[in-house]
Amino acid sequence: MMAAKDLSGKEILSVKVLYTGAKTVDEEVILDLMSVRAKQKFQADNLTLDIHSLVDSGLVDDVLMYGEER
Repeated sequence: MMAAKDLSGKEILSVKVLYTGAKTVDEEVILDLMSVRAKQKFQADNLTLDIHSLVDSGLVDDVLMYGEER
């Protein structure tokens, strides 16, 4: 696993969601709350904003995000 700063400027290949809460929350709802998308250049600031967006939505109370270089 790499630190976010090590991934800065690299292309995001995919965004995946592993949601372990209530089954009433669809993966697309989670993705819609996030600005990070595949094919974008990674910026740590966007990741921070997405974490706040997810928690502020009330749908989640804990967020872990991982990145790996390929």
